[in-house]
Amino acid sequence: MTASSTNSAPSAAASRPDDRHPSRVLVGLVAVNLLSGLAQIVQIGATAPLLALMLDGRGVDAGTIGLVAAAPWAMILLVSRFVPAIIARLGLAGTVALALITGIAALGGMAVVEDPIALAGLNALAGIGLILRWIACDTWIVRIAPEAIRGRAIGTHETLMGLGIALGPGLVALTGHQGSLPFLAAAAVMAAAIPPLVVLKRLGFDGRPGVAPVRDGAGRRSGWGLVRLLPVALTAAFACGVAETASIAFLPLYAAAAGMGAVAAPLFATAFGAGGTILQIPLGAIADRLGFDRAQALAATAVILGAILLPLADDAILPWVIAFLWGGAVGGLNTLAVIEAGARVDEMRMSAAMTAIAFCYTLGGFAGPAAAGLATEMLSMHGLPMVAGAAALVVLAVWAVRRGAES
Repeated sequence: MTASSTNSAPSAAASRPDDRHPSRVLVGLVAVNLLSGLAQIVQIGATAPLLALMLDGRGVDAGTIGLVAAAPWAMILLVSRFVPAIIARLGLAGTVALALITGIAALGGMAVVEDPIALAGLNALAGIGLILRWIACDTWIVRIAPEAIRGRAIGTHETLMGLGIALGPGLVALTGHQGSLPFLAAAAVMAAAIPPLVVLKRLGFDGRPGVAPVRDGAGRRSGWGLVRLLPVALTAAFACGVAETASIAFLPLYAAAAGMGAVAAPLFATAFGAGGTILQIPLGAIADRLGFDRAQALAATAVILGAILLPLADDAILPWVIAFLWGGAVGGLNTLAVIEAGARVDEMRMSAAMTAIAFCYTLGGFAGPAAAGLATEMLSMHGLPMVAGAAALVVLAVWAVRRGAES
């Protein structure tokens, strides 16, 4: 997911030796990507659709399903500010180990618990593991990669994060969504991330990055300055969080309600995730050619069109094509937010801008599943595209206001 790159910038200045052998650096980068990719499959890609399908099969209402899916994002909002201090105390390897243990324990609990409230609590615990791994692995990529290849290294990591989101629903399709087996299989995938962690530890790619002091007054002024400077980017990051997390959780239910089978329904979310992964490179090329502002308008318009066309598509193939393109447009909202920040923000405030984009995405990730669940329950099965389309419409409105102010 593109949001994870937003946490990398603050750590770019972390100290590290520059005389590492290229092959050793390559092994370190491969290990971080493998570790993070395996965790991503479970933490974002598989858990949300698995819980949604399982609870729906038990007759739980859509609003409750949305609240369960939103629980980890709420926890991320609460604990993310403490993660740098945890890394400073435990080191990168210790933090990731804690993340994996937390995630595996949460999945083990989900395998035996049926009460939706208890599942929401366990999913919130899984959110702690997610944010610990997210920030620690982003920091690791920056610390290991030499400056000459840092951009490509981070880009590769982000592509794999999108691939993890796409593969997660496929894991659910393989294991099914009933009983304890799907959760135990997901825990096994997370446990497979332990060997790469051991490799990183033995290679000496560990550390305790320091925590920068925070000056509240300056921080508040900087934050409001960023809101004024990047209204479109921050709104787009929030909209991406809303649409992306809601789609991952509810597209399988949407597909099932449209008559797709038990195997095809979770794979419908895979098509969405695949678009969010594959289409970011051509969308970046469009931004390079036309400018990020026109590309933002194009992406927001595509999300709105997808929300309109998806309920109207009754062909066997067309819904899958729409889901793929829609995923690319939704993911592009956050990608273009980062591109805009890179164009508008000076180097001294870049890390603050990346953090603001990450926070807005996470806030949207908290709101999205709950909003889609309530819309589905109160309106119809088309509540998901309605919510995603409305979020993109707000982005387009903010873009038009900003465009008018600058002309």
